[in-house]
Amino acid sequence: MATHVFLYGHYACPHTFMAQGRLDVLASEAPVAVGWRPLAPVRGDEAADWRWITGSGEDLADVLPALRRDAAALGLTLSLPASPPDPRLALQAAEFARDCGADVFARLHRRLFGAVFEEGRDIADVNVLLDLAADVEVDREGMSAALEDGRYETALREAEEEAERYAIDATPTLLVGRYKLVGAPPLDVLRSTLERVGSEAAND
Repeated sequence: MATHVFLYGHYACPHTFMAQGRLDVLASEAPVAVGWRPLAPVRGDEAADWRWITGSGEDLADVLPALRRDAAALGLTLSLPASPPDPRLALQAAEFARDCGADVFARLHRRLFGAVFEEGRDIADVNVLLDLAADVEVDREGMSAALEDGRYETALREAEEEAERYAIDATPTLLVGRYKLVGAPPLDVLRSTLERVGSEAAND
C-alpha cells in the first residue's frame, strides 16, 4: 500500500522544488503517492526580492550555495531569476491540467518547476504559461480560456483555507500521516518518516 504525502507549495519556491525532487527519489524506491496542494505566498513589502517567497523571511542568497549542491545531488539544476515570479497564475494553470488527467498534471507540474529554476522564465506571464502548456501537450486554448475567466481562483482559495485549518503558513509543508514537516527535509529524514508511517499503519 502506498504511503500518502501531501505537499503544500508553489512553483516559485526553491524549497518546494527540492522537496518534490526528493519525493521523486523516494517514490522510485517504494510506493509513495504525492498529493499536490497549491499554496501561494502572501506578497508583502518585500515582493521585489526572494525573502517573501517561502513565508519564512529568510534571505535565499544565504542558502543558495547549499541548495544548489543539494539539487545537483538529485540530478537537478537550480538557479534563481533576478526576482521571483508571482506563482498564482501558474498554480491555476496546474489546476486546469489536473482536471485534464493525472498524467497531464504531472507533465505540466514538472515543466513549471523547470521553467523557473532551470530556465529563469517568468511564469507570471500568461504567454509563457501557454507556451509551457504546449511544450507538454496540454490544451493551450482550453488553458487560455480558464486563466482568462479565473475559474480556478476558487480552488486556490479552498486550498489556502485548508492550509489554515492545518496551521500551514510556509512552503513547502509536507503532511506525512500524522506528521507535519516544514521546509524541504533531507532524504534521510523523509525516508525515516515514511517508514515510521508505514510501520504505524501496519500495526493498526
